[in-house]
Amino acid sequence: MADETDIERIATDRHGRATIRLASHATAGYRWQLAHPGDGLVVERHEVKPGEAFGAVAEESFEVRLTGNEPVDVMLVLKRPWEEDPVEVRRVTVGAGRDEEKPGRR
Repeated sequence: MADETDIERIATDRHGRATIRLASHATAGYRWQLAHPGDGLVVERHEVKPGEAFGAVAEESFEVRLTGNEPVDVMLVLKRPWEEDPVEVRRVTVGAGRDEEKPGRR
């Protein structure tokens, strides 16, 4: 299994919404998946914006909403659907809007 990166923290807007943005290689079959979404979080939309050329890096985004007031830890894995082990793992804490950071990340 791939090593986890450092935990990132993403602030929410006043409605408890945030967007998690990740670079991916969708044309090679890799897609980000929520491995452990955690209680208290709803994924409202998952979108893949392809790169400008074949093989270019794509951007995947997850629009999420907290269902409570507590931060939620999310684990995302980058892998091909037919493979068992991910090539990358990210941990993100979606906060409740009290952070100094801006909503979303690039």
